This record gives sequence, C-alpha cells and structure tokens, in this order.
Amino acid sequence: MQRGKTIWYTIAVTSVASLLLLSSGAILAFQNGPTSATENSGPHRQDSPAAQQMNPVKEESIPAASPADVKGDYRIVALGDSLTRGAGDETGQGYVGYLTTELQKMTKNKVITTNLGINGMKAPELLQYIQSPEVQKEIKAAHLITLSIGGNDLVRGAGPVTTTPNPGLAKQTQDQFLNTLDQILKEIRSQNEQSPILFVGLYNPFPLSDDQQKTALRILEEWNSKTSQVLSKYQHTLLVPTQDLFTWNSSKFLAADNFHPNGQGYKAIAMRMLQDLK
Repeated sequence: MQRGKTIWYTIAVTSVASLLLLSSGAILAFQNGPTSATENSGPHRQDSPAAQQMNPVKEESIPAASPADVKGDYRIVALGDSLTRGAGDETGQGYVGYLTTELQKMTKNKVITTNLGINGMKAPELLQYIQSPEVQKEIKAAHLITLSIGGNDLVRGAGPVTTTPNPGLAKQTQDQFLNTLDQILKEIRSQNEQSPILFVGLYNPFPLSDDQQKTALRILEEWNSKTSQVLSKYQHTLLVPTQDLFTWNSSKFLAADNFHPNGQGYKAIAMRMLQDLK
C-alpha cells in the first residue's frame, strides 16, 4: 500500500513539473516573439528559444557599434553628397567630423574616418562611384558606414520645390531613386555584410506657403518612408530622421545658404546618429 502511494506521488510531481516547464516555454516564446523579417535580407529558419541557446550566434556576426568593442583602429567610411561633405558648416567638420569626435571619446584606439562625400552627387553617380576598387577597399575595411543621398535627386527631379512642388513628378523621381538606392545597398553589402549603415534622412529647408508646405512635406514624408522600407531589407541598416530637427530649429540650424546645415545643425544630426548607433 505504501509502495502504491509512492508511485502515485511520483507521477503527480512529475506531471506538475512538466506543466510548469511547458508554461515557462510558452511565456518565453510570447515575450521573445518571432524574429522580424526586416532584420535579415534573405530567407531564414525560425529557431525556438531552446534551439537558439543550443546554437548561439557567433560573436563575429554581430557588428561592433562602439569603437571600444573593436581591437585596433575603428574605421568609418562616409559616402554621399554635400551633407556628407559637410557643406555649410563654418567649422568644416560636418556630421562626419562631429560623429568621429564623439566616437573617439569611447576608446583609446584611433578612430579613422574616410570622407568620400561629393557635393552635388545623385544616386546613380554614387552607385557608379562605389564600384571603383579604391572605394570598395574602404567599404570592406569599415566598421561603420554613413550614407546621405537623395536630396539632389529630389530637388532636381521633382519640379520647382521652392514654388510649386509636383507630386506626380516627385513620385516618378522617387521610384527611380529607390531602385538605385537598392542597388547601392546591395553593392555595399556585397563588400561588407555586417557593419552598421546609418542613412541620413532628408529634411525640408524651404520656407513655403501653407498649401505648398503641406504638399512638400507629404512628398518628403513619403520619400523618407519609402527609403526606410528599402533600408529595412538589409540588416544593420537604419534611417536617421532629421526633418523634426529642422522643423523647429531652421533659423538656428541652417547655414547662410538656407539649404545646408550649419555647425549646430550638423552636430545635432551627429548626436542623433550616435544615439541610434548605441
């Protein structure tokens, strides 16, 4: 009789333990959720939490966001147009210079920046530019890649945005740009699969009338939104928004040309990039 009680007691304890184990697994699965498809540009297998513990991600597959996490020099490659070049900054630093200064504070190692920005550059020109062996060498060695492109495409292709923004023309220009941007990112990732890419979003520097302003902002918002969707196809790639910075601080953040940022404007962009990088 005593032996029978022991058997039933053992069965009961085992059942409760199993139930608790299954409940814990369900809670973990709910908390972790499925991996977002935007975090990986290609098809991937969805592993369970237990399988992920058995097959941990290799450290070398995770990009180093901080220079302190890199052995030796930390390399930044800046690609794009006049925003990358730093046009309008009376100090000559631009967002690339301010970002470099802040990242240098994080490590005793040297932060090396290669600024390849070119004033007036459009997306098709950048695509051709990054296919040169010299630029590809820089991209391969980079721990961080920054990118600003599209402003010249929009301004030159969407009609006179300072007077009468043309949504139809802007849409056509946008589609062409997005297709080229996808090719640019594909080319960069063919040279460097893991390093973070920070893309500087567009802002509207033009003081327009109410109706024109609404139209211009709709064009800009859709442009940035569609750009972000293309970026999401590539892992560790992010759009850094800037429109709000200049909406409320245009008089303080714009250079004398009322188009490019000044030193304060570039510093604000760099600090936002640093936040996103962290």
